[in-house]
Amino acid sequence: MIPRFHIVIGCGHFGSRTIEKLYRKDSHLQIIVVDKIKEATKAISHLPAVTVSPRAHQRRMNRVE
Repeated sequence: MIPRFHIVIGCGHFGSRTIEKLYRKDSHLQIIVVDKIKEATKAISHLPAVTVSPRAHQRRMNRVE
């Protein structure tokens, strides 16, 4: 059985292909993609994956402190 939740680090060639293959196997998966380059996530923009930029997260955390 495939876990229902995945985190993929990097959305380059291999990361985006992995995400597409996971969604082909099970379209109900929850996938979070972490990539420091926002443009890299455009390759999977047609999929329901949640994208996170570590830089944006760090900026948010700096504002909270």
